[in-house]
Amino acid sequence: MGNGSGDDYSIVFSAAGACIRGFGHESPMSPYGNDGEPWPGVIDDVPDVFRPSGRAHP
Repeated sequence: MGNGSGDDYSIVFSAAGACIRGFGHESPMSPYGNDGEPWPGVIDDVPDVFRPSGRAHP
C-alpha cells in the first residue's frame, strides 16, 4: 500500500508467520541515503524466509 508520495508498506503472510515492512522515502534510515544498503541492524533478526531476494522493495 502506498501513499502516492513515495512511502509504502506491505504485509506478507505465510506458513512461517507474518512480516510487516514499511518504507519512508525521507527517513534517514532509507536505503537511498545509505548507498542502497539496508540500515545496519534493521534486518539482522528477520528470518530468511522474509528477507528480500533483491534490493528493490515490493
